[in-house]
Amino acid sequence: MDLFGKSLLDFHLKNPKPLFFKIGDNKFERDVSQYFRRDIKLFSQEELELFTLCNGRTLDIGSGTCNYHFLMKSDVVGIDNSTYLNQIAKDFNAKTINSDIYNFNSDHKFDSFCILGNSLGLGGSLENVLNLIFKIKDLSTPGASAYIIQKDISAPYETYDIEIEYNNFTEKIQWLSINRFYLMELLNSLNIKSEVLSVSSGNYLLRIYNF
Repeated sequence: MDLFGKSLLDFHLKNPKPLFFKIGDNKFERDVSQYFRRDIKLFSQEELELFTLCNGRTLDIGSGTCNYHFLMKSDVVGIDNSTYLNQIAKDFNAKTINSDIYNFNSDHKFDSFCILGNSLGLGGSLENVLNLIFKIKDLSTPGASAYIIQKDISAPYETYDIEIEYNNFTEKIQWLSINRFYLMELLNSLNIKSEVLSVSSGNYLLRIYNF
């Protein structure tokens, strides 16, 4: 159904309606304007650092509206399975691929990968996080790095449902948050190296390399 993508497209087309998230008993309206930021002052320290670290041919996984691609100096292409979000990205003159990352294959490999907005958790399970890491490995050039911005938590990891409500429709997605140290241990068990580059405001920027 993609209510999230539809709400952002409606906002983009100047026909906004309230978008609500419900996590447990907590229901709140989501501010969708953050997905349309174009002022460099509105981006976090981790985001700006990530933009400068990506180099060469870059794949932005879960790219959404691609509102920040103009700040990246690399040859960046986004991948997202939301037709609505890719329509917005096209209006921002961004290059995108309309596909699920898990089913995406390419003869052209990538030098950098980025995952912003806690999108690592969109898979909803540790199994899907591992599947994503293996997919990145398959798409990597020698020496490639992946840069991930993720919400930090005290527990090793936690999964939870997010109920999305928009225009009298609802849908439910599963989300995962993962502690930076637990993620690094998981990667190390696969002989993949990682390092935390920065931590602030409850988020961490992680580099993954040596795939």
